[in-house]
Amino acid sequence: MKIRFIQLMDMDLQSNVSKYDLTEEMKINGWQLPSIDEMSMIFNEQSRNTNINLEKKWYHINQDSDGKNPFDSNLPVGFYQYQFNFSNGEHGWRDCTEDHWGLANVRLLRSEIPIKYLVHNGETISNLILQACDMGEMNWNEAQSQISKLGDGWRLPTIKEFELIYGASEFCKKEIDFNLSANKNYLTNDKRIDATENLVSAIHISIYDSDSMSGYVENFDKSEKLMVKAIKSI
Repeated sequence: MKIRFIQLMDMDLQSNVSKYDLTEEMKINGWQLPSIDEMSMIFNEQSRNTNINLEKKWYHINQDSDGKNPFDSNLPVGFYQYQFNFSNGEHGWRDCTEDHWGLANVRLLRSEIPIKYLVHNGETISNLILQACDMGEMNWNEAQSQISKLGDGWRLPTIKEFELIYGASEFCKKEIDFNLSANKNYLTNDKRIDATENLVSAIHISIYDSDSMSGYVENFDKSEKLMVKAIKSI
């Protein structure tokens, strides 16, 4: 589920648990507990987005998201987790040491996918962050304008980067998920210049089923609307 460039898992990962630790596979794919701001945004979005299916219960969120330490307050000694109440938007530290008290559901999200090191067919890319969600279909000028609003360093991927990303997605599905849309032309940072300098290149991603993916390069006029997913170096 996409909410303003945030990909939210479709269902709760666990229910009524006092603590949840991310697996290495979750971390590799960029999944994390939501922050207060992210969960508040989702809570406020539910009136406009009927696909949001969180229960009216407490949810675990990033414990460091508000910068507070529960033991700096007058809270009694105990095992505390920071949680968000999806029934009314409240959030705070809850004591999870007592039986059946302080339990909460787990729903993960991601906005960025880390690429520490990726190798495919002898080519490598490393130390990159890819957007978890597509930004939508735009022409070249619109893409440059919208990506500039994301902040320093964000840009369109190169052809080589996209080739490695979809290549790795095809052969490493169980370990990595770059959340590519099926049968879309993704705009790249490589321009194919003709006499009028109007051509740009895109990677066409073909996803036939859960076990089959391919891609190839096509050239388009700069006015064509193509799918956009930004990337940056770290």
